[in-house]
Amino acid sequence: MYIFIKERQSPGGFSEGATPVSIPNTAVKPFSANDTTMWESRSSPGLCLSFCFGKIRGNAKIIVLMKKVIIIVISIWLLGFAVYVFASQDSGNCSPSGKSKSLTMPNNEIICAKLAVTAGEKSSGLSGVSAMVDYDSMLFIYEEPQSVSFWMNEMKFALDIIYLDENKTVLEIYKNEKPCESGNVCPIIPAETSAVKYVLELPAGKADLFGLKINLKIKWQ
Repeated sequence: MYIFIKERQSPGGFSEGATPVSIPNTAVKPFSANDTTMWESRSSPGLCLSFCFGKIRGNAKIIVLMKKVIIIVISIWLLGFAVYVFASQDSGNCSPSGKSKSLTMPNNEIICAKLAVTAGEKSSGLSGVSAMVDYDSMLFIYEEPQSVSFWMNEMKFALDIIYLDENKTVLEIYKNEKPCESGNVCPIIPAETSAVKYVLELPAGKADLFGLKINLKIKWQ
């Protein structure tokens, strides 16, 4: 950019004309009514401070936004972890060890059942156990459908006993079966069918609580 400076002839002999003065474009700022000078250097301290602080404010906004995103991500992760812990507690903390299994009841509540698979496990059952602590029930599993009989010998608390077929459908329900009294004959609780493949023992009152009824199914893998 060039600015022409006009000269006039004076009595001393100077001639009238215009002398071009070169000024770098980068040093010129457009003139407006609010300007106090025709041009201002872009490298001036005042303009630099304004530009720099503008960048700082922009970076600060980005940092605040990133903090918000991080907080949201952490909150979602904590919520997911809490749901996982709650689900684990709701299912009786069933472990994948093969000694227990998660069962989904007709009311969609998930409980943990201790498995009785071997002859010794099925023979002893819950006899001598004061309370169910690490599980909610006991599930007896037979290799083939058959006729079964249970009793309350040496039991410490009352049970609901549920007989199921191979499709996990409820066949019979015996509620609030009380422990046998010492010295008395312990009554047998026989199944009326030979189609029993699973037997579920629950603390008394749980059958109604879980919505168990004849012909309804219990789900598990």
